[in-house]
Amino acid sequence: MNALDAGIRAEVASGGLTQDEYDVMSIPRWNRTLAEFTAPFDAGSALGLTLVESELDFAPDAYLAAYREDHDAQKFGAAVSAFLRAFTEPSLFSGLARAAGATSTIADRVYARVAEAAAADPEAMETLWHVAVLRIAKPA
Repeated sequence: MNALDAGIRAEVASGGLTQDEYDVMSIPRWNRTLAEFTAPFDAGSALGLTLVESELDFAPDAYLAAYREDHDAQKFGAAVSAFLRAFTEPSLFSGLARAAGATSTIADRVYARVAEAAAADPEAMETLWHVAVLRIAKPA
């Protein structure tokens, strides 16, 4: 996310985005705590379902694992940038009051910067994914 933020800040610095546009952008977060995942079950059940057990686990960064195998930094950068773009572009750029083509051009520059940063230092881009493993039952 740091590379993404740096890419957006570079757009502000170059005049491609205004500071006001930057200030209203939002990057979705996904690494919740186990308590956040299990909170709907705090009262005992949620939608008629019961939490039987839960644990927090971690999933490795698949893109970095592939890079460590093939050492193709450009491929890694492109993959990381495309992945981030898939889930961040709507929340970051849909609120811009620009023509669709202009918004796409700005987004293209931002995600190109992300790809460059990722290719320059793949190890710095590692993401440890938090995964909540929940066993949920529907009472008979």
